[in-house]
Amino acid sequence: MDYQDLDRTGILDESVYTGIIEIPNISERAKQIAALENRAKSLGCLGVVRGLLKEYMKQFQEAKKAAEGKANTKSASLPLDLETSFVFNSEFLKQHPDVDRLGNLRCGAWFADMGGVWSQTSGGFDQIASYDPITIIGRYKNAETGVTQVEVAWARNGFWTSVKVPKSIISSASKIVSLADYDVPVTSETAKLVVKYLSELDSLNTDTIATEISTSKLGWFKGTDHFIPYEDGIIFDGDKRFGNIRDAIRGEGSFDVWLDHVRELRKTNRPEIKIMLAASFGSVLLERLGALCCIVDLWGDTEGGKTVTLMLAASVWADPNESRYIGDFKATEVALETKADMLSNLPMILDDTSKVSKRIADNFEGFVYDLCSGKGKSRSNKDLGAVRENHWRNIILTNGERPLSGYTTQGGAMNRILEVQCGSHIYQDPQKTAEVLKSNFGHAGPVFVNAVCEIGKDKLKQMYDGYFADISKLEQMQKQSISLAVIMLADEIAEKYIFKDGVRITMDEAKKILTDKNEVSDGQRAYDFICEKVEMNEQRFNSEVNCEHWGMIEETKDRRTVWLYPQALTQICKDGGFSRKAAESWMINHGRITPGPDGKTATVRRIDGIVKRMVGILITDEDIDENGFMSVDTLPDELPFE
Repeated sequence: MDYQDLDRTGILDESVYTGIIEIPNISERAKQIAALENRAKSLGCLGVVRGLLKEYMKQFQEAKKAAEGKANTKSASLPLDLETSFVFNSEFLKQHPDVDRLGNLRCGAWFADMGGVWSQTSGGFDQIASYDPITIIGRYKNAETGVTQVEVAWARNGFWTSVKVPKSIISSASKIVSLADYDVPVTSETAKLVVKYLSELDSLNTDTIATEISTSKLGWFKGTDHFIPYEDGIIFDGDKRFGNIRDAIRGEGSFDVWLDHVRELRKTNRPEIKIMLAASFGSVLLERLGALCCIVDLWGDTEGGKTVTLMLAASVWADPNESRYIGDFKATEVALETKADMLSNLPMILDDTSKVSKRIADNFEGFVYDLCSGKGKSRSNKDLGAVRENHWRNIILTNGERPLSGYTTQGGAMNRILEVQCGSHIYQDPQKTAEVLKSNFGHAGPVFVNAVCEIGKDKLKQMYDGYFADISKLEQMQKQSISLAVIMLADEIAEKYIFKDGVRITMDEAKKILTDKNEVSDGQRAYDFICEKVEMNEQRFNSEVNCEHWGMIEETKDRRTVWLYPQALTQICKDGGFSRKAAESWMINHGRITPGPDGKTATVRRIDGIVKRMVGILITDEDIDENGFMSVDTLPDELPFE
């Protein structure tokens, strides 16, 4: 009705008020009241109109109550069995193809349409739960936690949005208010009514809104051949903080354009490209093979092409654009652990190791152990209940200007890192490569997963065993050999099923990224550190020099032994970040220390007529000639000169 045509007499007519009161849609009724009051204000009779509106409303409610009292008592006591009347916009239907059938759900005594959600009390008064439509469009049970989530949808101005939340959120008036952050139409005043409405909606439509299986982890689903997010029947409901990562895992652009360009890159035969690409593919093989997690680190000078190479590795599965799939070290240990848990079997890619936070850098060995263990720390929640432990089995790809091992001194941590040195100018046109990858990505991953399923676990294990046997002949560290065997197997599968270009990682290229056992062994490194400290501080073994003395050096024709005071040895080990007890144990087992009669490393020595307890460490027992040279077994091609 157009109230602007009413004068001071017409605006007081009874039909104006009964027409408004009988409007069933609460939202439309509120709009009409506002328009009437606006006209009354311009006519100078707002108070009179409001008084009449209140009186007519009172009469209407009393008449309605009286009519209900005259009705059949049994019939009147039956609860209403109303249905929602929601219309979803086309964009929302594209994202949720099956949701259209959920426009009409049983909702008990609630009136729910595009004008909002409300009910009426026994006195006939309206209880407004929401001025906007709100409903439930999905129910999911998490396979890992057993927690049920519901997908709540609501509309503003006809445009629908949805969010998945634990069912406990919509079951508590104090918790459901938190959904206001997502623009869900709920306040502290309406919270109880919204909870009551959604609870009835959930209970009355268990047959219509089926409970689907969900998972908070990407990759292989509970040991099956189903791979998330490529499996249509399983819904992903992972941590909302990493929604951008989940959204990035998709195919976009042309697979052929990506494939042609990557084949051209592989023709350059740069090991950095082949190894990092294979490591990205290989991440999904770890769970199939029961292999350990590892870190593959690409390091070298700036502008060599490290970041573009990480983009190449990411483009196998996802969008390599900035702030999409690729992350960095500017995060807490808990955040990185949670991210690894969500990725599960997909590679975690972290750019620029120089951004490692101080807290992580101070305990980098522990950080590496945690990442490569594939298991998070046990924690409890505020109610002292155990929180689900995080688990993952993947390959972590990193890059930086210096090797990742430069942040750690423990051999166990180094053993879990494969380092690939980045040469200069990997790409002739890095800008072109970056642009191709940003526009064409995410197609190779599904093809590789299908190939792995086609090969089968038994054949896959057989192929892996062959690579591991060949690499083991190099007599390098076993954990690194396991990781490298996985990468070389992934390279073979990718070449056979995707690239088909005959370009493969050679054994010589693979051998270069393995660390020598002596470099990884804590005992060997501790011994080398002690020997270097002795050579650098010979004055501390000369009684004629006025300084802090560490002991004495004893030399014969073919042996050189350093005798250290126990406290000096303890301090040297501490300076190098080594355990004296572990270092002594290694040196005893390798014949570098001869323990005394009591089995202890410190024995009695006499210096300048004074008897002291000292630890004797053999520096060398090689045959040294009169000129200070010793003979070694060296292959001709390893000599640094002709």
